[in-house]
Parts: sequence; C-alpha cells; structure tokens
Amino acid sequence: MEKLEKLTYDTIILGGTLEALVHSYVEGIPLIMVNPQIPFYLDVDIHGSNKSKVWAKLSFFLSYAGLNPVGLKAGSYRFDEENVVTVFGKSAYKIEVQYNNIIRYDEINPTEKLRVFDYLKVLNITRDHISIINEINSGDDFINHFRTDAGTAITQICAVSSIKQEDINKEEYGEIYARLKSVDMLKSAGVFGFIENKKEGGIRKHLIKATSLKREVIFDTVEEEDKVLEQRTETKSALLQKITNMFGSPYVA
Repeated sequence: MEKLEKLTYDTIILGGTLEALVHSYVEGIPLIMVNPQIPFYLDVDIHGSNKSKVWAKLSFFLSYAGLNPVGLKAGSYRFDEENVVTVFGKSAYKIEVQYNNIIRYDEINPTEKLRVFDYLKVLNITRDHISIINEINSGDDFINHFRTDAGTAITQICAVSSIKQEDINKEEYGEIYARLKSVDMLKSAGVFGFIENKKEGGIRKHLIKATSLKREVIFDTVEEEDKVLEQRTETKSALLQKITNMFGSPYVA
C-alpha cells in the first residue's frame, strides 16, 4: 500500500543542482530534491574543493537540519494543483508538498547543453599513456576530452562531451559511437597497447581494446556552480550555522 506524507512550507526550493543546495544552505529554505545533479567526481572549484564532495556535504547538512525531507529518494514529481507538488518515491510512497512560494532549479531550456560522461574500460595501455590521454582535446562537442586517474595495464577512462538536450537520444551521439570515436582519438594521439618483445618476430604493439561501462548525463551548470562556490557565502540560518561549527564548512572538501 502506498504511503502518503503531507508537508507544508511557506517557501521551498525545487531541484537538485549544486546551486539549489547552496541557495537552500545560505537562506535556510527547505529543499525538495528532485533531479539530483551531482557534479562530475573530478571537477574542482576555484578554491580547489571537489564539487561532488561539496554537493554531498551540503546535502548532509540540510538533511541534518531537517531541510532536505526527500533526500535522494525521489523518483519523479508533478504539479497536481495550485501550490502543490507531489513527489513520488522510488519505493511505494509519495509526498505532497504545499507551498506559498517556490524557487525552481529543476527546469532547463531544451537548447541548453548536457554534460555527458562515457566511462570506458580500456585494455592494453600502460601508465605512460595516462598523461597523453589527459592532454587530448578534439575541439568537438562530442568527445571533447578525457579524464582519468593513473592506472596500470587495465584503466578506466572517462570521455567527456557537451551535447544539446535535443540531440542526446540521436544514434550518432550514442554510447557505441562514443566508444568508437574514443578509440580512434586515442590511436591518433599515439596511444597503443603494451609492447611485447618476442624472441622471434621482434617487438609487437598490442592494439588497445575498449568496452563501454556506463554513461552519466547531467545539466551543464559548470559556470553557475563556479559562481556560487566562488564567494563561499555563509548561512543565515542559526541552526545550519551550529551544524557548520560542528562539522566544518561544507565548501571545504
């Protein structure tokens, strides 16, 4: 049986971007987290803090203060009537949130771009190639560059693209083409498999092999994230200030 909860607030923030969490933290306004947009795990702000860790700390602070009642449990949502948004959980429950004012971070213009991360498992490359891979930049929106941590013979790399929302489901921007273009870019940059010295036949270079692991898609809000994180604005909420004093600034991660 579906569980129903009802919440009432004067003002709410709707969304799951980093800007939404910062706004909620600074003003002490309840956050109804839908469409959580966790920043790319290797992105850092102007101060050198990891953005995804800042996102996680802000989410924790708001939950600790009771200002993040939904958390990561939202599956979908809809506006049922005037000043009411219904959030459906990933399990059998829903929350009806009544409000007087709403600040929305859940909307995005269809012409705006999405950040797309294609994770690939690449075989037969060596640690020496990591620096080459991280310097590759095609200048194209589709597979623009790569991000990776140093690995050994088996390495996971991430191909980064910026794609318009209207194009995200087109075949030419799909995971298969992302893998094929990535391998072609790696070969063109001089990345090849490990070298094997045979007694007969001389040196042989093994071909690199790539397998698609997963794809992540988030809103392209890098500029907005940088702006809100640059100032590191303190909270106006006395409760959140106490939590900050306990655990340290959420902006430092």
